[in-house]
Amino acid sequence: MKNKKILLAILTTALIITLTFASCGGGGGGGSGPSPSPAPVTPATPTNPTSKIFESSDKDGNIYILEVTASASKASVSRATTYTPKDGDTFTFTIITSSGKTWTDSGTVKTSGITLTLKLSESKTLTITVSDNSMVKIEVPEGTTITIDSTPITTVDNLTATPPVNPKFELKASKYDVGQSWEDSIPLKTVTKAIPKKDDKFRFRVRGTTDKTLVNFRASLATHTEDWSHYQWLGGAEYVKGGVSGTFDETFEITIGEDPKDGYIINFTLANNDVPLPANYENNKTVVATISNFEVRLVGITRN
Repeated sequence: MKNKKILLAILTTALIITLTFASCGGGGGGGSGPSPSPAPVTPATPTNPTSKIFESSDKDGNIYILEVTASASKASVSRATTYTPKDGDTFTFTIITSSGKTWTDSGTVKTSGITLTLKLSESKTLTITVSDNSMVKIEVPEGTTITIDSTPITTVDNLTATPPVNPKFELKASKYDVGQSWEDSIPLKTVTKAIPKKDDKFRFRVRGTTDKTLVNFRASLATHTEDWSHYQWLGGAEYVKGGVSGTFDETFEITIGEDPKDGYIINFTLANNDVPLPANYENNKTVVATISNFEVRLVGITRN
């Protein structure tokens, strides 16, 4: 009888211990029961680019810009990280001659591998062979006439790409008599061979990922002599409303206020204006923010 009581006591104690551990297991209170289910992980939203710009130039200095954009019915369809034109997408095709004359047309695209057939206005067509971000050959078929300033444009090959990508763009602390900013510049010739003239409207598309919020962000054009003893402001775009942070894609339109002086170096500048500068900074040398995956392209020119 005594042994039965001892056995009953042992079983009761074991049952109490088991219930205690079971009650503590899922409550996060230090119990040794099963681990709570991990919080669901929201997958990163995949990038879904819906346009692509091809830019090339020929040996005579003429510039060719083709921007293809997904049609409205396809804009929400995931297309991987690199945009690939599809049948029915829309395009804007611009030619800028070395003398500054422009020609632009738009319509829809038909694709066949690396060949794009552009359906121009007036039921005419143009065939373009592309590679990566540039055009290799532009074919003007019989029956299609493109005339710029009384000069006909014919089939063009041996095109060269205008490289749009820099590994990174570093904004540096800068202070002037009129204010202070985070900024840096690159030569305009690394973006385009087109030379701005008074009253032109230059449109640039800038993309990248910034490691700091840029609250007063904009682009501008200016010129200077080799030794920076003379400086000339050409014009600046409107500020980006709300600024930019993280990955961004912005288009800036800059109206040129005057003709650049002969022999001056023309710069494209990105700046975050009227912002605090770090203590003990070295003017124009201390890096304040970095834009990675940086890309800038000329996407259009309007000339009067």
